[in-house]
Amino acid sequence: EGTRQTQVEAKLFKDGKALPLKELEVAITEDKVVFTIKKPARNLSGKYQIKISNGQGEDSKDVHINMQDVPGAPRDVDVFDIFQTKCNISWKAPVDDGGSGIVKYIIERQDLSVKGGWLNIAQVPASEGTNYHCTDLVHKREYKFRVQAVNKVGLSEYGLCSKTVLAKDPW
Repeated sequence: EGTRQTQVEAKLFKDGKALPLKELEVAITEDKVVFTIKKPARNLSGKYQIKISNGQGEDSKDVHINMQDVPGAPRDVDVFDIFQTKCNISWKAPVDDGGSGIVKYIIERQDLSVKGGWLNIAQVPASEGTNYHCTDLVHKREYKFRVQAVNKVGLSEYGLCSKTVLAKDPW
């Protein structure tokens, strides 16, 4: 066990360039160094190099940093197999999961025949896929549907079905 003899300097490098102090906070304590990136963004994820030095020498370590955010919106929301009391809703997972796996999807419905907002009708665990069977439509009412993705960071923007759905049998 040695003791620190000279001032420790710590730098974080991305693509061979040290991140400037205006983008980074560095806290050096007796037993650790904490880097805080002031404006993290998904596109900043990737390989970094940490360099620690003092009067006795320096060492470096390559690390992968995964910046996390809310997921992107679900894509290609569609409603099909429409009948007077039921329909199926499908969607595709977001292109970007925010760096943290999708936990669940929230499905919402808006009944256009009544004044009011969106109603949360289901929460589908991501492990169960990207579709939902809705069974409580009212005959001859019009509906809109939207889907939200959820990861441990938060909620995505909505993926909206572009068409309005009329609850009626296809024949």
